[in-house]
Parts: sequence; C-alpha cells; structure tokens
Amino acid sequence: MRSRNVKKQFWISYEDNELFLKNAARAGLNGTDYFRKLIYDTTFKEPPGDRFYDVMKDMRPIGINLNQIARVANSTGNINHATYEKEAKEWNEFMLEVKKEFLLK
Repeated sequence: MRSRNVKKQFWISYEDNELFLKNAARAGLNGTDYFRKLIYDTTFKEPPGDRFYDVMKDMRPIGINLNQIARVANSTGNINHATYEKEAKEWNEFMLEVKKEFLLK
C-alpha cells in the first residue's frame, strides 16, 4: 500500500523552478526527495512580535546619545564621564530587560 497518499500541487516561476532543480542536483537528489528533505530538515524561526519592534525603537535614542558622546570625545579629546556613565548604565539596564523578555523565556 502506498504510504504517500496526499497530493500537493502548486505553481512556481520558471526561475524558481530552475533554482529548485539546480539545488536538488547539487544535493544529489531528485525533485521529490529534495522537496521532502526541505520539509523535514528546514526549521524556521517565528517572526518576533510587535513588542520586539517597540523595544528596538526604545533602543535607538540610547544609541544616538552614546554616539554623540563618542563624537565629542573623538573631536575634542574630552569626555563627559557623568553623561557617559549615565547613558552606559541606561543601556546596560535596557539590554538586561531585552534579554529577560526575549531570550530567557
């Protein structure tokens, strides 16, 4: 008895088909086996949610402030240590929050 009893049919462009066949040949597989290998061996990461992008927006002003401090330090040879330490502390705290929310779940 046949173990594969569900037929899938879909359309792809000529260019996609050429790439598919080329990759299958490079892998030493026929198209069916290559497609099956893609299904079983490929893992995709779930895209981050809206909260992730909100957090990245919050990160931008901190980076801008640190960059401005670095530009002044490079052009004048002086650095405002109090401002730098405040921004660096804020950056480190922010990164800890990001790790807790997105990496340590």
